[in-house]
Order: sequence, then C-alpha cells, then structure tokens
Amino acid sequence: AAIVDKHRRSSGRKMARQTASIDNSELGDESAKKGRNPAQKAHLTKPVLVMLGIFTIAFAISTAFMHLSGQDEGFNPMANVDTSKISIIKSPADKREYRFLVLKNGMQAIVVSDPSADRSAAAVDVSVGSFSDPPEIAGLAHFLEHMLFMGSKKYPDENEYSSFLAQHGGGSNAYTASENTNYHFDIPPEHFHGALDRFAQFFISPLLRAESTEREVLAVENEHVKNLQSDGWRGMQLFKRFVNPAHPLHKFGTGNLQTLCGSPAAGNIADGCAGTRRAMMDFYREHYTAARMRLVVVHTQPLDELEALVRETFAGVPPSPSRATSQPPEWDVPVRPPSLKGPRWVEYVPITEQRSLSLSWQLPPMHMYFRNKAGQYISHLLGHEGKGSVAALLKKEGLIESLSAGATTDQRYGAEVEVSASLTAAGLEKVDEVVATLLGYVRLLRDAGPLERVWRECADLAAIRFRFQEKADPMNVAVGVAAAMQLYPPEHVLSAGYSFDQFVPSMITWLLDKMEPDKVDVTLCTQSVADKADQTEPIYGTKYRVRKLDKSQPASWRDAPPPAALHMVAANRFIPTNFSMLPPPPP
Repeated sequence: AAIVDKHRRSSGRKMARQTASIDNSELGDESAKKGRNPAQKAHLTKPVLVMLGIFTIAFAISTAFMHLSGQDEGFNPMANVDTSKISIIKSPADKREYRFLVLKNGMQAIVVSDPSADRSAAAVDVSVGSFSDPPEIAGLAHFLEHMLFMGSKKYPDENEYSSFLAQHGGGSNAYTASENTNYHFDIPPEHFHGALDRFAQFFISPLLRAESTEREVLAVENEHVKNLQSDGWRGMQLFKRFVNPAHPLHKFGTGNLQTLCGSPAAGNIADGCAGTRRAMMDFYREHYTAARMRLVVVHTQPLDELEALVRETFAGVPPSPSRATSQPPEWDVPVRPPSLKGPRWVEYVPITEQRSLSLSWQLPPMHMYFRNKAGQYISHLLGHEGKGSVAALLKKEGLIESLSAGATTDQRYGAEVEVSASLTAAGLEKVDEVVATLLGYVRLLRDAGPLERVWRECADLAAIRFRFQEKADPMNVAVGVAAAMQLYPPEHVLSAGYSFDQFVPSMITWLLDKMEPDKVDVTLCTQSVADKADQTEPIYGTKYRVRKLDKSQPASWRDAPPPAALHMVAANRFIPTNFSMLPPPPP
C-alpha cells in the first residue's frame, strides 16, 4: 500500500509537442497539432472539438468565478487559530528556521528559511488520491496530476513550467498516492520566484485543455505498460484484488488507456475521451481547494519575506466552500473482507527470480497515536536480529537470507504490520515451518506482554537519530513535510516519526491481539509455483493461486508453543546516553 505512482518530469525532458500560447477557441486549428508524435495523432472531428472547446470555456469561466468571487466566502477550518503560538519542534542539529501559517483562503503552509541553501524547493500536497477515483474511471486522480503540467491561464504554453525549470537548472516531480497527490520542484535560489509563480498556477487556473487530453492519457498508458514488468506493481495489484471490494484500496489506481479512454463512461479516442475530461474537471473543482492543500517552501530569504511571498503567490487558490469540502474523504470500512474468516495464503509468480515471503495484518488507523509508537515497538522486535529473535533462529537454521519488519501507520484509512523474509532454497522447501516459526514469535511477544525497557530502547534510539539528523536536501524537506502536514499537528511535522511521549501498554496489547493467526495474510512470491498457479490477475497478468489451508491450521498455529530457541531479546547495552565532548588528551 505504500507504493505510489510517481509521474517523473526531469529538468531535461522535452514535451511531445512545442506549442505557442493558444486560446481555447482555437483547439481545432491545425497549427496547434504540429510536432505531435504520429503514433499519438488525434482523430478529433470538428463537432467533437467544438464540444470539448465548450467544456474548456465553461470550466475556465466557473474556475475564474470562484477565484474572483469566493475568496472571502470560503470555509477556513483554521480561521481562529493563532499561528504565532505554534512552534515547530526540530532537531537540535537543524539550523533552518520554520514558520507555520494559514492563508486567508484556508491553505496551510510552512515556510523554511535556509540562507546557506544552494537549492530552493517547494511542494504542495493535496489530500486526494486514487481512492477518490470514480468507480467507472480508474486512474482519474493520476490523469489529473499529468494534466496540471499542461499550462495555465497566466502561463498558457504547455511547456512553460518544465522549460523554465530546464533552462535554469531546476527539476520537478509529482506522485499520486492512495489518499494524496504531491507536486514539487527545486531550482537554484536566484530563479526560485519565477518557478514558484508558475508552479502556483497549477492550483489557481490550470487550462486542462481538450487537446492535451488524449496525449496525456497515452502518457498514463505508457507508464502502465512500463509497470507491467515490475514485480512491485504486480504484487501490489494482486494484493488489491483480495481487498474488501467496498474499500477503495480495491481499485486500480494508476489507470491506463482502457480505463481512461475506452469505456462508455470515459469515452474513446474518437470523442477525445470526453467523459474522462468532464469527470476530471469536476474532480478538480471538488478536491483542489485551499483547505485541502499543504504547502512547504524552502528558500534562502528570511521568514518574514517568505511569508509575504507565499501569501501573495497562493492567494488565488480557491477556498473550500464548506466545512464538508474542506476535509479529506474518510473510509469507514475494513480493508480485509469481513466475510473472510481465517488466514489467507496466496502464491504468485514473479518476473524476476526470487523467493519472498510476507506475513501481514490489516489494522485500524493509527496515525493519531504517533506519540505512543505501539507499531514501532512490535516491528522493532519482529525485525530484531539479536540472540533469541526469530531472524537469528531462521538464519541459523539456513531457512532465510534476510528478514525485515515494519508498521505502516502514516495512512488515514488504516495501518498494517508486515514481516518479510527472503527465503533460501531450503526455506522455500520448508515454507510452512518458516510461517509457523514467525507466528510462534508473535505469540511469544503476546504472551510476554508489553515491556517498558523495549519501548524505552526504541525511544532512546529514535532520540539519537533525531538529535543527530543529517541535513536533508530542500526537495526532500518540502515533499516530506507537506505530506506530514496532512496527518500531524503542525508542531510535530518534523518530529512525529521520532516521538515517544508515553509508554501505553494497553495499546501494544491491543495491537498484538489484532495479530492473530486467524487474521494473517501470507504471500509467497516465487517462480517455483508457476505450475500450480491456476488464476490470472486481469490487469497485470500475474499468475497466482490461493492455497487451500486445512481448517485446523489457524488453531495449530495459535496453540503450538514457540520454538525453544525463541525468547525476548536482551537489552541493548550499547545505546549512548552521554554526548558530552571529551577534552583532548594531554600531549
């Protein structure tokens, strides 16, 4: 679920077409089609062009009306917050200055002053992603991400943004995830103002031209074709296939030519994918409002000047018309199908040679409990390699090459705990034994109960990492902080991942109780199951099978005592606590 669709735009990329700034009424002009790749040539009839032109004009008029008339009437959920009292917690090693602010239109922003920076950067994170795609047009959020690069009312040339960045040593990128879409760029500081103004127009007055639609649909299709040979994307889509159909994670998020321009809802090449384009404009109006956006700017100027720059540059972003539209969607359904009783075991065939095993549990949302770190407590122990750990035992027995564990808690819709192992050839032959050992260790953790010394150890290690953080480049700061602003209070956007404020044993117990054998999803990825794979995932063509487990299997996993070699790991005696500098030795 952590995989995102990254729409890459390098600083040197040449767009498929070089066009001058044209008016929407000229969409049918042959001169506007020069330079198009012959393989992507549109087949748009004159009536279709007129119809699409009308859609474009109507969208521009309605968007302009929002910009001109709605700025003081929108809903600002932070209107009564005194931002001057909000101090962002940062590492002692971080010499940058930070300030949180809320624009009049409701957009939340953090400006970062770094006089020593040799690059400046900005990012906008919008709290909408592929989960919000209409069921009949998969990939709409991703398609809109593409289209926002294609010119604005202020800078109508399709290539203006990318060309400006390329000419001045800059670069840009964007990604569409499940619940958010993130746009970002970096550039040498002396050209930052010009780049920021062009960037801001994505969210103020994008043109979303009819003539760009087909080409960008084909760009999405090209990404999809590239992903067809990626085991990461194949495994992700196979996982989605087994998700609760009522949950949006079940959807095909990236989209392709068929979903965006090959159905009654989306339209087709002959009508310029008219249904998709109409849906895209509605999607933009509904979700791309100021209160749903988080902006981060990293530049060399002082904070006061950066605040003034941001307030002026992004003032035109339309506000959210109501409290309801200012909030991101919520998904109050379980990821795992409620009808599924017991564990599930799926085996599939990868493109590359590998022997990968994973055990995962789907959990309720946990991002609001970031101060307690129950998930990190468990992943710390599951992934431990010390004496008594499950990794140490399985390696000693020659069954695994490596093991890792993680708790994904930075999602609004839910959380996940996963432990993954790379099996040896012997481990593949004894995969049932490996699974039983892993589940036995989870039982051992449950029986041992929460140990404060383990939690304190995690807290001490996190405190050291936070205290001695290396300086991140401006782009990473902008992207990461903008995304974090969607989940955490502004004070904690830099520190949330390191916060261990309170040991809460009941939360650890609750989480371990959720990790029962009855609720585990086992996934085995190996080419050795090719002759047994009797089903095909329809989008990527992945061959797989659902292994039938004996009805007594969950009870066997639950009741079997853990192997005698497993026990709670000993305390780490080598975590430093005194960081005082020693005097130099005498000569």
